[in-house]
Amino acid sequence: MTFLLMFSIIQANQLAYINRAVTHFNVLLRIAGPVLAENQRIQYQSQFAQISSDDDYARIITELTEVCHAKNLRTPEFVVW
Repeated sequence: MTFLLMFSIIQANQLAYINRAVTHFNVLLRIAGPVLAENQRIQYQSQFAQISSDDDYARIITELTEVCHAKNLRTPEFVVW
């Protein structure tokens, strides 16, 4: 029973982290949206759908953040907890 409880807590934390990461990507994409061409927006969505590592995620988020900062757009920080 204790193992099942611990497993459930860990699983819930993992899901919460993933949801926050996806939400952060979507927020950045919406912020950058007005300065991106439609094909660029689709490209970022495609790259996000193909993420296979944390490095892939970090690269996409860094690129979107740089696009926003180049246009003086404010971006939120991704805070895990």
